[in-house]
Amino acid sequence: MRPNGAASLTPHAGCGRHGFTCERLHEVGRRPPKGSGRETTAMLFKNWFKINDQRYMDNLSRASAIGLHMVTGTFVGGIFGYYLDDWLGTRPWLTVALLIVGVAAGFKNVYLDTRKLIRDQEREDAEKFGPKDR
Repeated sequence: MRPNGAASLTPHAGCGRHGFTCERLHEVGRRPPKGSGRETTAMLFKNWFKINDQRYMDNLSRASAIGLHMVTGTFVGGIFGYYLDDWLGTRPWLTVALLIVGVAAGFKNVYLDTRKLIRDQEREDAEKFGPKDR
């Protein structure tokens, strides 16, 4: 701290290990905790990712599932096509056909999930802010 009580923005000796957290700590007039910068960074990330909003976590999990649906549809179509080609001896035709079907199924799942996510968000917004004018 400066003599007039203002926080110092210059790091103290040995602060090179704290990075950006040290500057923030000096802004509020506190010294960083003892030890390496790892403890400071770990503490920062623990507080950064505290999320108590259940709706936010639900929407985040749905959005994550959208990518999984695209990948799994393509993967399952390709695997089924490969094994059917191997079994029937028609390589590569069933692999290509079922891979295309898998990609189409993945896009369909992404479309349906996105529609549901948007519908839920609109319902939540209508509860908070009133109905939307069209």
